[in-house]
Amino acid sequence: MSFYANHGSYPEPWQLLICTSSTTEEELSIFIKRCFFASKNGYKNYLFCIANLELLDFELQYDLVNNIRTYMTKVKEYYLALICCSETGMNHHILDQFSEHVHPTIGLSDAAMKAIYQELCPKVVCVTSELSGQGKTEWIKQESHSKRLVPKSFLISDGANYNSLLKQLKDFHIRNVNSLHINIISADNPREVNIFLFQLLTLGIVSNNSDIASLIDSYVFIEVASSFDQRLLKSLPFINCLERAHLMWNTDRLMISQEIHSPIQIVCNYLHLYEREDLDRRDIFFRSESSTVNDEGIIRIPLSHKLCQQLLDKYFFKRIDAGISSFRFLDIFINVLADQLIRLSSSSFFEVHNLNLMIKSNNVRSTLFNTLFDGSKDFATKSIQTRSAQIQEIADEVEIEQLKNIAQWDDSNHLLVFFMSQTPDSICSLYRDKAKVPNNVQNLLKSQHIETEEEWKLLDYCTMSSEQLLSTLECLARKTMHHIDYPKYALSVDNLLKMALMLLRTRANIPVVVCGEAGCGKTSLIGFLAGVVEVEFRALNLHAGITKQNIKDFMKESDKKARNKEIWLFFDEINTCNHIGLLADLIAHRMLDGNLIHPNIRLFAACNPYRLRKKSISNVGIKAKNIRFEEQSRLVYEVKPLPDQILDYVWDYGRLQPNDEKIYIQIMVNDQLDTLGKPILADLLFASQEFIRNVEESYSVSLRDVKRAIKLVKFFHNSLQNRPINQKDNKKSHNNYPNLDIRSYILALGLCYQSRLYDRELRKKYREEMCKIFLREKFIIREQLFNEVIREEQMDYIKRMTCPPNTAFNEALLENVLVIIVCILNHIPLFIVGSPGSSKSLAIRLVHQNLRGSDSNDEYFRTLPQVFFIPHQGSSSSTSDGIEKVFQKAKAYQETSSKEFPVISVVLLDEVGLAETSPFNPLKVLHSLLEPSYPADGPTVSVVGISNWRLDNSKSSRALLVQRPKFDLDDLIETAVRLLDKNNLELSSSEIKNQKVKLKPFAEAYSEYEVKGQNEFSNFHGLRDYYALVKNLSDKEMTPKNIHLALARNFGGIKKHTETCLEYFEPVIKNFNEHKSWTYEQIPTSILINDNLTSEGSRHLMVIGKSDSIVNILTYQLREMNPVVILGSQFPEDRDDYSYSILSRIMMCVEAGQPLILTDLEIIYGSLYDLWNQNYITMGSSDDPKYFTRVALGAYANPML
Repeated sequence: MSFYANHGSYPEPWQLLICTSSTTEEELSIFIKRCFFASKNGYKNYLFCIANLELLDFELQYDLVNNIRTYMTKVKEYYLALICCSETGMNHHILDQFSEHVHPTIGLSDAAMKAIYQELCPKVVCVTSELSGQGKTEWIKQESHSKRLVPKSFLISDGANYNSLLKQLKDFHIRNVNSLHINIISADNPREVNIFLFQLLTLGIVSNNSDIASLIDSYVFIEVASSFDQRLLKSLPFINCLERAHLMWNTDRLMISQEIHSPIQIVCNYLHLYEREDLDRRDIFFRSESSTVNDEGIIRIPLSHKLCQQLLDKYFFKRIDAGISSFRFLDIFINVLADQLIRLSSSSFFEVHNLNLMIKSNNVRSTLFNTLFDGSKDFATKSIQTRSAQIQEIADEVEIEQLKNIAQWDDSNHLLVFFMSQTPDSICSLYRDKAKVPNNVQNLLKSQHIETEEEWKLLDYCTMSSEQLLSTLECLARKTMHHIDYPKYALSVDNLLKMALMLLRTRANIPVVVCGEAGCGKTSLIGFLAGVVEVEFRALNLHAGITKQNIKDFMKESDKKARNKEIWLFFDEINTCNHIGLLADLIAHRMLDGNLIHPNIRLFAACNPYRLRKKSISNVGIKAKNIRFEEQSRLVYEVKPLPDQILDYVWDYGRLQPNDEKIYIQIMVNDQLDTLGKPILADLLFASQEFIRNVEESYSVSLRDVKRAIKLVKFFHNSLQNRPINQKDNKKSHNNYPNLDIRSYILALGLCYQSRLYDRELRKKYREEMCKIFLREKFIIREQLFNEVIREEQMDYIKRMTCPPNTAFNEALLENVLVIIVCILNHIPLFIVGSPGSSKSLAIRLVHQNLRGSDSNDEYFRTLPQVFFIPHQGSSSSTSDGIEKVFQKAKAYQETSSKEFPVISVVLLDEVGLAETSPFNPLKVLHSLLEPSYPADGPTVSVVGISNWRLDNSKSSRALLVQRPKFDLDDLIETAVRLLDKNNLELSSSEIKNQKVKLKPFAEAYSEYEVKGQNEFSNFHGLRDYYALVKNLSDKEMTPKNIHLALARNFGGIKKHTETCLEYFEPVIKNFNEHKSWTYEQIPTSILINDNLTSEGSRHLMVIGKSDSIVNILTYQLREMNPVVILGSQFPEDRDDYSYSILSRIMMCVEAGQPLILTDLEIIYGSLYDLWNQNYITMGSSDDPKYFTRVALGAYANPML
């Protein structure tokens, strides 16, 4: 702008070209011609400018320079300015070529720019405020109305970029009667939003190489959402050049409706009467102006603007922290209270005349008003505290406890006075503790009791049964009286109060946004309430893969349905979605695409809190190295901070309090297990929940875990009762103690709670805690017996299986096999987390090969459905769409199941943790797939996920979690003994003992190395290297030389390999060298590579080098084997099609037996996990075996020979 200011004119659209990364050579060429031929075409002395040249790639800059130089030799009269922002250390070809013409400039000052835009854009105003809810939208509405215009909203939010905004503006229809309201809620690409606004307001037109859109001559209001420290406003510097209306908090700006039936007039009329102490002497009626009833209580004239302001200031604003007050909080308060007051005015029971007839000392109406007023004000104050808590969480960037800042659910007695739906004249009062109900409220309730005073008694909701609580809820929420069959739901006084609070908001058409820990019952609570109210309930499960169009289609269909009836819309997990700005506009302003949604629509949403993790929740598996993953995993839930517009409506439920949780557990056990549900089970489950919270975090477990445990109790009881005896098991079956009930309890607890503990000592401590409860109830269950019951069940399943040779029945394999089979049969989602080598894939393979329905070898397995796995390979290229396709395939296969040929299809999420590193954040789609919307009881297909590290809580809480502890010495030795036995001989006990003595030094050395020796590169070596070391030695005699070579092949790859092996493995070599010292020297890499290539059954190689020349060296070394070299592409757009072609080529080479040298192919390495792990399925005869493995890319998988 400084160039044009000095030139004495403002730019026209055809004089200015602002480059982007998508600018084409054609655009540049046309613009250059326009510039150099301007004088000939009658535009002499016009200045042309090309800006943001630094965004052009080298080829375009090169062509542009040549083009300009060509015309410079031919044309003398032209004005051309080239603007390039040179970053420190960056060289641009165009600057080098025109170095003699370079002139540094700092542009115009802010004051000069403001002066220019006051002249250039006199009809443009930017509206800001320090906090959300200060009336920006209302201010724009009033300003537009004063100019006889109707504002039309143009939303800018989330990932909007220049091209998407241009297309949006092109499709945006605005008429002469409209003003343009640009509503900027958020900006993930602030630079592109800034350029879009600059071009639109400066030139009046925006365009790219395919689209063009213009701005009509009308008033433009730009609303910038408030954010912490005004970060959004600061990210858009162009806005500072425009005229600004910055709104500060001032109650004088409150707009008071003069419509008698408006909520604000209803509330103020009651406040006015209350202040004059006339409320107990005068009725208030809100009837139509045409009413002929001559009643002095009818309000016919609205209160003045000034009086309403005074009343609200006195009774509302002065009782709330003025520093954070907002008109939105007032709106919540006014609407909720007004709805209750209208019901009060309509109640004949509470008319002054009728009360005087029934009660002598009458202050019932003022007491009731006070109670209603305090309850409504509570809605606003809770939202304020929720907002301030998140602001502190974002601002401090330290690990602080958000929940201490938010007024928690159990902080108050939640005293509510409620007008009932079935008997509108009557009220009831809801509360947690009847001892805390004030006397005046007790008298109020007593006043409507028609019996004698002695017979009246205050209800105690805590002692009511679920049926009695349901009857109370129906009186509150339902208008009809017929019988309804409700889905299963554990109703308690806790969720009765929550539903009542929701109902108050819903009646007043206030959005309900529920925030709480995963599994605290947010979704099912709203779904059940909708069933009681008898309204249509529609849910949209949000995740990172949901598009704007998905949300718009959902709203479009809902809007059609809402024309004839009330409809409740529920948006689950709103802060996982990439379009939270669109949702903020929908929730706060009831606007979508600039249009108001139907008034019959009620909006509900649920979210998890934005909170930093306080401590590591798990030491299991390996530590994620990906920087993006580590940043995300600092959060308890991988969510985005909620915008202030939504935060103002949030009600934080936190987590269930222990007493409430205990009641829920007792209800669930009694309802679902009947006689099988002994009181001790509720105690065991409650103690298990508390134990996990103490060793992990308060949010680590929820009622979802209780529900799974109860389901497994039923399964194990039925299975143990009906399962045929294993014919292969030579040992006698377990004795009759503990009995069937207790045994099923132990197994359910073992799978649901013990298996999630990643430390052996914690597991032992858990068993001891459970045994204390058993002993308290006179059941003699010791810690050892608890463990034996689980071990017996594990062995029963594994001994029914046909296992490959050398399979070690270590603890990891036994636990994995049992939990996989049980979860698959019960459709319980499962995540198994453990470091590489902890038998995860082997367990999957054993289940796949043995559970073949009627074709199974074992009698019991023949009674079970055939298990069919449909895999999805997690990787950095995973997408939500790919995961959804796998679930669709699984559902389609499940539909083929019949009584004759029962089938269970299982979605196998292999290396699901790797998908966390994907930039598409695909795993958010799992939330709705693992836990479909209420009242669905679970997923339609079984799901097993295996990972090297734990997922975030919102995903892991939706599945049964197994976290494998590190192998102890016994497991390492036991596994090594099996691997060493190549011929799969049945060794005698003395031979096994000798083998264990021989292998113990290896296990001890590896254990010490794993803990202490990997400081520089953690997780570089692991269990697979230990297994490979033992396998190498099984082929040869255990001599110092062979051990030396095996160590170099399997524990090499790092600079200090020699020193490391000497430090940790020297005692092992000495042990096999008659305790003499051994000179440990570096073996040349070429020998190690050749030895690996010539040895049968060797692993694939990872060769690490400092430069690209390593590929040439390897190619030369392997020239006799005719290797194939595949180099990866560095272009970011090379994704799916490229990956398919590369994988196809790799498959052909592997099947042909050609050595492959792969480099820079990280994009497809994840698809070859089974190949790297040598996870082969063997087919054919023993003389001519065929080995198959799986190659997967997202939703698709192919076998490879």
